Amino acid sequence: MSATNRGAEREELDGYYTPLPCARAICERLLSDRIVSKGGVMLEPCVGKGAFATAISRVLKPEKLVGVDLRRYPELASVPLHEFVESDFLRYEPEEYVDAIITNPPFSEAEAHARHALKLIDPESGVLAFLLRLNFLEGKDRTEHFWAEHPPSYVYVLNRRPSFKKTKRPKIDKKTGQIVLSKKTGKPLMVTSGNDATAYGVFVWEMDPDVADRTTLRWLVW
Repeated sequence: MSATNRGAEREELDGYYTPLPCARAICERLLSDRIVSKGGVMLEPCVGKGAFATAISRVLKPEKLVGVDLRRYPELASVPLHEFVESDFLRYEPEEYVDAIITNPPFSEAEAHARHALKLIDPESGVLAFLLRLNFLEGKDRTEHFWAEHPPSYVYVLNRRPSFKKTKRPKIDKKTGQIVLSKKTGKPLMVTSGNDATAYGVFVWEMDPDVADRTTLRWLVW
């Protein structure tokens, strides 16, 4: 779900995986704000390599954690999932409602994923939390239809941009603008660069009937 290198080829399957510290901070905030409680049945529908699933398990300690994705990555071997389902999430239909869905969905299908996820959470107490670009708020059609039908309960603006995809680039001297060379090898020094080019937020839908039908804006520091 990255906007880094917009002119470059998209990552396979729109797979821009959330850094674990960011996923953990999101889960901790949802818990501290009493939006999500520990226990229950939770779903990570775009589980990828398991960052959100790991954070959910460590912070929210669900009784059952289900991961869904189009393929099973080797990294999931160390992720404490109770169940993995190899499937397109848009075709996934659990037998019972889940208590919470937390994920970083593919941005190209974010609205479709949100609509489907809202059908799967408990209609009386379920919670849906998506990490999305803030420009998901934009769009005439989305405003007239999706937002009119499903306004979020909260939008948490991330105070800094997550690094979804690590890349290497030559280090540049700030004073001269020249590439910095290694004194030992004479080759360019390489630095890791992966910060995204857009702002992000956590969009939360809370099914609690006592929650007012309005959107609250908050900031998430991580």
